[in-house]
Amino acid sequence: MASKLPSSRSKSTLSITSKVITLQTSDEACGPCKRDSSEDYAFCWCIDCAEGLCSDCEKHHKKSKTSITHRLIPLLKLKDISDFLRNFTQTCCDHTGGSFTFYCKSHDKLCCPGCVTIHQKECHEIITLGEASVDAKKNGKIEDLGLRMKEALTTLNELENHKKENIGMINAQRNGIRTTLSEMRRKVNDYLDSLEMRIEEKLLQAHKECIEKLQTQTKDLEKRTETLKTWQSDITMVKDFGSDIHSFVMSKSLENLMTELETFNKKSTENFVGLNLSFVTSTTFENLQNTVHALGEISVNKSSTELIITPRKSARIKSKLVVK
Repeated sequence: MASKLPSSRSKSTLSITSKVITLQTSDEACGPCKRDSSEDYAFCWCIDCAEGLCSDCEKHHKKSKTSITHRLIPLLKLKDISDFLRNFTQTCCDHTGGSFTFYCKSHDKLCCPGCVTIHQKECHEIITLGEASVDAKKNGKIEDLGLRMKEALTTLNELENHKKENIGMINAQRNGIRTTLSEMRRKVNDYLDSLEMRIEEKLLQAHKECIEKLQTQTKDLEKRTETLKTWQSDITMVKDFGSDIHSFVMSKSLENLMTELETFNKKSTENFVGLNLSFVTSTTFENLQNTVHALGEISVNKSSTELIITPRKSARIKSKLVVK
């Protein structure tokens, strides 16, 4: 029965559309006059009829038995009506044109005549809407509903505050993580700087040793070169101005020296050794990109805020943070 009865939700018969809202400046045509080919402007809006009324039609509307209970609102006040009230009507959403005139106490549902006809065998506590609404404003239900709304509003405010606090906490955590990443980067940079300094010291030492060794060898070659040039000059001098005996003796002396020099040149040529500076990257460093894929991971951990609501009349809410 409960699933078949119409809900208290209603169709929108109060057509407060953008058209009507823009007509709050008295350019809304009066519905009855318009049907009578007149061009009078509406002064108020009938919620039940969903049309505008001029001042004359408003008077007739209030006097007519069929519309004496209709709710009229000045057009200029339409802007103060909420969307919920704009969409509110007493029309049944399950039966076209059926207005709520009955109330089922068993299922706490509003019913139109069509609902009663279909479900009368299943419901035995159906009363008229007039009977059900006796002292509706004084029986405490409105106050109880207002208290429930107040509690719900407090709960929503508490939830909103927690979300805003969470946003602030997330922002702080983001800044904290950024600080941690910067510190990690600084430490890595400092460590790489120290490694670079150590290898730079080794480079300078190796460079110094190579230069000193090559300079020593170069000086030795320069000395031998100067000596050989001197011998060439001496040979020429003896040949031009010396005696045969002088030339013979000198030649024999230089032959032995030249043999030693030629032996040196041959060995130096055959076993020439050049020095090279090279850098071999550490295997660990080469594999750094393959072994270190990230500085860390960012994870989102959920926590639940349990709102404990005290009995309604106290309307107090306490919050307890439960971290999972």
